[in-house]
Amino acid sequence: TGFIGSHVVENLVRRNYRIRCLVRKSSNVDYLKGLNVELIYGDLRDKNSLVKGLKDMDIVYHLGAILGGYGASKELQYEVNVNGTKNILDESLRNDVKKFIHFSTFAVYGYTNPIANEGTPQKGLASSYAISKRKGEKIVKEFMKKGMDITIIQPTVIHGERLDFGIRNMFSAIQNGKFRFIGNGNNLLHLGYIDNFIDGLFLASESKKSKGQTYIIGDEKPL
Repeated sequence: TGFIGSHVVENLVRRNYRIRCLVRKSSNVDYLKGLNVELIYGDLRDKNSLVKGLKDMDIVYHLGAILGGYGASKELQYEVNVNGTKNILDESLRNDVKKFIHFSTFAVYGYTNPIANEGTPQKGLASSYAISKRKGEKIVKEFMKKGMDITIIQPTVIHGERLDFGIRNMFSAIQNGKFRFIGNGNNLLHLGYIDNFIDGLFLASESKKSKGQTYIIGDEKPL
């Protein structure tokens, strides 16, 4: 039901996939209802609620996460991003899911200089959200060792239609002439437009060589 997730589902529909979406009872599902997909209500923290959603599924796109900020505690981020990831991996393995695409974040590399790539060690300063996603990735890699076909996707700062949080406010400030630099103006932020991200996502996730691979996906040049 989130920004990236809604675009992923929309494009899966275009590719003629049969789609089942795991959603929370508190989520706004109006957009998904318009896409003619099956909705299963549950929670990543409740393993029993995942059973029906994963039955007879070939591919799992795991986008469920709690972002940092917005009132989310470190404990809640850990419960969802770490324990919740393990729960859905356990059930996916039990149900013989053929492909698992795990959505992480470029933030797992911390505040690095020079710019990170997929081989950069995940260490150093990071937000509580990024730390929880680091730990989630470690669990994902444990399931890779069990033979699961898993691809890790690490989006940069993705923006575009239907974005309703985060840097949306920055764009509004720029448009209204109210944006102010913090620091010396040389801070690097790697953006990615949602349509370009989706193109990269499917190139990666549908590749025969993607098993066990990690892909940072963003636009060509950082801003």
